[in-house]
Amino acid sequence: MLQAKSITQLGDQAILKKHIDSLTCTRIGIISELFIFLVDSRSVQS
Repeated sequence: MLQAKSITQLGDQAILKKHIDSLTCTRIGIISELFIFLVDSRSVQS
């Protein structure tokens, strides 16, 4: 019983970590897209 619980906890932690990693990747992608957009709009203005 105790063993099974710890295994599911480890599984949950792995899933959570994967989820956080994908969120971080998405955030980095959005930030880089915004940065590129800002740089493009600046170069157009000047």
